[in-house]
Amino acid sequence: MTNVYRSTKFPVSSDLSITDLDIPFSIVFACGATMNAYCNLGVLTVVTWQVLFVSIPMVCVAIQLQKCYFSTAKELMRINGTTKSFVANHLAESVSGAITIRAFNEEERFSAKNFQLIDTNASPYFHSYSANEWLIQRLEIIRAAVLASAALCMVLLSHGTFTSGKLFSELEAPS
Repeated sequence: MTNVYRSTKFPVSSDLSITDLDIPFSIVFACGATMNAYCNLGVLTVVTWQVLFVSIPMVCVAIQLQKCYFSTAKELMRINGTTKSFVANHLAESVSGAITIRAFNEEERFSAKNFQLIDTNASPYFHSYSANEWLIQRLEIIRAAVLASAALCMVLLSHGTFTSGKLFSELEAPS
């Protein structure tokens, strides 16, 4: 009776772990990053509305970059899945025929083939990592352009446009 309770209380399935832990974390992280970006853009537009002339086209460029990245990432994940099946198949065949491989003294050949398949499988992962870094670099350039334009707009504003931090000073105390 205790074993049945224990097995239902503590599931060991990796699918449930992904569903219970990884997906909610990813959703919370995505929502937090999106809210952070919208709030930053909102503050920039309240302080310097001229930044919209730069930020709106930059958002369109970022969306186009992400579309290009997503299509490349999907293809790389597909290639990674096909090369991973070759590694798993070769490993299963090597384990099941280990006695025969040793009997014919072919360990070196099977080991070399295994390393070659692992290297082939690692190549799409490297390219996926490179594509991710490509996207990050382009988004950082866009971020720097928006920040530089906001700073330029703030510098070019006339003197006395902003107070020293009290936004609603005239509403606080009647004079």
